[in-house]
Amino acid sequence: MSRDDFMNALRWKRYQVAASLMQPEYAQEFLKTFRTLKDIHIVDVRLLDIKRSAEGWRFDTTMEMDYYLLPSVTVKTFSFDQTWEFFSGEGSKEQAYFIVTPFPDFP
Repeated sequence: MSRDDFMNALRWKRYQVAASLMQPEYAQEFLKTFRTLKDIHIVDVRLLDIKRSAEGWRFDTTMEMDYYLLPSVTVKTFSFDQTWEFFSGEGSKEQAYFIVTPFPDFP
């Protein structure tokens, strides 16, 4: 599932893969944010909540990311919301769920 791919991509610092699951207008800003964080170490990313729309093609999620940013070794938690929508393969998109909201400002 796209959501699991996104969480795994964050864990392994595969930001280009994570960005590929976002709408193009949000992907570049996401990449810019994480490319500047060279000393970030992501410990875990987990799904806290998921709500499906009545139609079943849209999901609102809440995730948490545990990380530390060197030189600090204190683990911090960042909580963020995302909306995922299903695209049926029309145009240049493949048939899959994609993030349709911008990634929030990272602390």
